[in-house]
Amino acid sequence: IQQFEATEADRDGRRRGEEIDSSVPEPDPVERWRERFEAIPAALARVVTKKVEKQYPPGVGLVIYVNLGCYGAYVDEGLPILQNGTAPAKNKFSGVLVIWEGAIYKLWEDGRPVLRKWPLTRLEDDL
Repeated sequence: IQQFEATEADRDGRRRGEEIDSSVPEPDPVERWRERFEAIPAALARVVTKKVEKQYPPGVGLVIYVNLGCYGAYVDEGLPILQNGTAPAKNKFSGVLVIWEGAIYKLWEDGRPVLRKWPLTRLEDDL
């Protein structure tokens, strides 16, 4: 059994669900995808700094849900950004994982960079 601290990285000041009005669907233009993608470094910096400052005991891992989706458009470009953005936590947590764009990415393990990917969903054939 491993303990994890979990947090969410999002735009500063955003409150989950405030922009949702189920009666009026709104398009999500590509420009917004890029804006969300470009907000990732600042969002990671905010949450990683807070978690590092809390001084968790040895052996605790960190999981960050990056709630800045881009429909998979910038994954290759984004993985180095995620790794760099979580680097301040690499020696403070036993492992650092990020949930983003339909997958879980393990980015750090015992202070060393790793890149492992697990999908959030599995095909029925895999069950």
